[in-house]
Formats: sequence, structure tokens, C-alpha cells
Amino acid sequence: MTHNMRLRCLELFYHIQQLAAFGPAKLPAEQGLDEGVLGPAADPTKQRVGLPPEPVLQQKLLDTVEEVKAALSSDRAARRRALPIAEVAECLAKLRGACMIAFPQGLPEYDPVRIILDDDDDHLGNAEGARWYAGTQTQRAIRDALSDVLWVGFTKCVKRDDPEKPLLSDYFGTNDKSKVVVRPARAGMGAPAKDASKKSEGELAMMSYYHQRQEALRKLDQQDPDDAAHIAAGWADPSALRKQFHGMSSDIRFR
Repeated sequence: MTHNMRLRCLELFYHIQQLAAFGPAKLPAEQGLDEGVLGPAADPTKQRVGLPPEPVLQQKLLDTVEEVKAALSSDRAARRRALPIAEVAECLAKLRGACMIAFPQGLPEYDPVRIILDDDDDHLGNAEGARWYAGTQTQRAIRDALSDVLWVGFTKCVKRDDPEKPLLSDYFGTNDKSKVVVRPARAGMGAPAKDASKKSEGELAMMSYYHQRQEALRKLDQQDPDDAAHIAAGWADPSALRKQFHGMSSDIRFR
């Protein structure tokens, strides 16, 4: 599943950067303690042994992370470029290859990088069997292709009895100029929450203008009556010229 594989890559970025800086992970019983440090590069989080690879290999790891970050960037949506699962798998293979080059002897089985790389259940849609995201914030973002449902607005895309996968065109037609925002959600959780509408620059400018005007009027109301006496003067009346043309310059009152 493309979404879950991309999440694996995003989770790997941080751990590979830590691996390049501080080496493999400590034993689980020694993590968070001062014990188990084997090299000079002390990990401030006390999760790794402090034995990073050679500088050239460190740079190889970091360059690979930056390359994959660019390939999986969310800017692809703005450029209207799809993200096929084959391309995500290639990015995952690049990260795996860089780790194998830097650590040809392999990483410990309890190292987060190895756990994420070895656990490939997610692309099969079997989110229940994956363990790399357990206890992380990513756990809520994982999707199960076998049970999750798609929502478009407040319309639920229900699978048909047909063994073939249903198409979005079955719900919204085949007009290729249409823009459809689709959101996955876990089964039984209802429609996803609606995003706050984004305001245009004109609306924001108008809101700013009215806010400033309200602030100015509020300050006028708070002025001392003696200081604001000129506001009621005849020469300050903005409609004085109109009243004069209509012959209403004198103090005329209607009852």
C-alpha cells in the first residue's frame, strides 16, 4: 500500500540520521542509561552506542535521506504528479542499500532502522501484522487496505459485490476536469472532520480592514467628551454640502 510505504520512509528519515550521527542502537535494557556507550559520539538521547560510520559513509546516508525526501515530497500534489507504489518501493530500496553500505555487518535486530526495513507487511494491506509503528504517532496514520473506507465529502464509497475494485468514476462520473478530494478513514469511525475553509487574500484583506475600523471606532468611543466635541460641530458634518444643496442647511427637524 503506497500510503503505508511512504510512512515507513518518512519514519526512517529520523532514525537513519540518528544512525549516521551516533551509530547502532543500544541494547533495549541499556537505552536511556549511561551504560552501553562504545564510542566517542555520545548520543544525547542515550539510545545509541556512539560508534558512527566513517565520514564518507555518514554523508552517503544523509545524502540518500535528502534524495528520498525530495522524491516523496508533498509538493508532488501541487505539480500534479502521482506517486506510484513502484517509486516508493525504489526509495525504500535506496535507504536499505545505503544502510547496508554503511554497516555491511548488519544492524542489531532491535535497531529501529532494521525493524522498519524488515517489516514489510504494510504494503500488503495487513496493518494488523506490522509492528514498526507500534507506540508511535504514525500509528494513527496507518491505513488498512482491507478494511478502511474512502470518503469524498460526506459520500462513502462502498465496495460493490463485484470482485473488481470500484472506481471513483462510478460515483462522480468520468469528467477529467473534475477535482475530487478523497480521504481514507477507519471502518466504523464515520466521515472525517471537515477542514476549515481557506480564505482568499481578498477576504483576509477585507477582514483586516473591518477589524482596524472597529478598533478606530472603539477608540473614538473611549475618548474624553471634551476632546471629541469637534465631532458634533457643523463644520465636521460630512453631509453638510448635501444638506445645503437641498436647502436643509438650517436646523430642520422632522417629527
